[in-house]
Amino acid sequence: DDKKPIFVVQLDETPLPAEVRLSLSNRQALRRLEFDEETYRSRLVDALSTVVEPTVTSSAQDAKPAPKTDPPSIMILPFVCLSDDRELAFLAEGMAGNLIASMPVRMDLWKKVQGQASEAGLDPVEIGQRRSVRYILNGNLQKGGDTVRATVNLTETTAGQQIWAQRYDRSADNMLGVQDQLVASILDEMGPAVGAAEADYHRDIPDGDLDAWGLVNRAQEIQVVDRATRERLLSLLRRAVELDPNYGPAHAILSNSLTMLVQTLFTRHPDEFAADALKHADKAIELMPNQPWALTMCSTVHNIFGNEAYALRIAERASDILGQETRPLMIALIVNGRAAEVIERAKEWANPPYRLLYQSCVILGRNAEALEWAEKSVAEDPRDFLRWAELANVLGVLGRKEEALEAVSKAKAIVPTWTLALFEKGTRITTRNKDGQVEPQLAGLRMLGID
Repeated sequence: DDKKPIFVVQLDETPLPAEVRLSLSNRQALRRLEFDEETYRSRLVDALSTVVEPTVTSSAQDAKPAPKTDPPSIMILPFVCLSDDRELAFLAEGMAGNLIASMPVRMDLWKKVQGQASEAGLDPVEIGQRRSVRYILNGNLQKGGDTVRATVNLTETTAGQQIWAQRYDRSADNMLGVQDQLVASILDEMGPAVGAAEADYHRDIPDGDLDAWGLVNRAQEIQVVDRATRERLLSLLRRAVELDPNYGPAHAILSNSLTMLVQTLFTRHPDEFAADALKHADKAIELMPNQPWALTMCSTVHNIFGNEAYALRIAERASDILGQETRPLMIALIVNGRAAEVIERAKEWANPPYRLLYQSCVILGRNAEALEWAEKSVAEDPRDFLRWAELANVLGVLGRKEEALEAVSKAKAIVPTWTLALFEKGTRITTRNKDGQVEPQLAGLRMLGID
């Protein structure tokens, strides 16, 4: 009405009210879903250039170089022994190496450096500048009676700030056991502290100034709750791949994100997303053939989209490199019809994978055992609606209907839109419609007469 130029872009399937449809009927529209990403961008730029005069805001000479946003680099200094105790001194000497060797898969991308004994008493900021590391972890051990005390500090060297500190008291009865306990506790708490510091480090940098790692790091902060957050996640990861086509982590995480969206039914185009996920998973494996973190992630992608035998090979390779079994390996074994093997192997784990043990036992008809694992699974994370649904299923199989319905109500309280139909659809996606594996995971729920 005001004679303003308009160009219509439909980003998704767009049902319009009659009056809007009538007012736009004589205008050309660009429908995003009809084109691949490259063609869509090209056509959008061409169309907008006919409506809006291009404006140059800065010259190439004025452009600022992108800030360096490499993955975190961390140096772990040898721990200092504050007690005159040979056994404790030996334990302190081995702490740094054990911490580096035990870092979990999610820290595989970090640059890890073991410090020298001569650096243990120096200022962390000075060490960071000299050795080009962003974080310094240092600590000391002392013994009092039958107790070993560890004091640990994590410093961000750019600003010279202590971002995390903790004190641990452990029994001195078994010194090797003390070392294992301390390493596990430190890594469990240090990782989130560095993650939060990394998020702060990048927070004020515009997306356009980030390199591939910075874009990946920002994408990993996003929780997908609606279409807008989904599109932002994918936009950041696709931009990372575009910016650095040979950056393997961007391909791996984009592949994993696309898979997650298919699994959670958060896309109207699952086949397109699945094909894209497999493409990026294969590229990640090509670029990082010996990176356990990438191999385990890509194994899950291939498992979900039907390449079970290949997924198992990738997961086995990752486990061989790590020297320990992983959850993706257990999942691959289940999907390949080796659930009994999972139950036997998991007995050796310090922290058994409760959900996988539940699934294995249910598939094999070992329902009393399945109930035990389902109950432990719910206790481990009572906020996960899927765990309540699994508990309801095995209770239903065992004829405990009232308890099963109560578990269903717990699942619905967490996700009000949860239905048996959606649960079945997700289960079939995960197991690629293998009825022998799908039906036991649904049989008890079907007995309850719920929607």
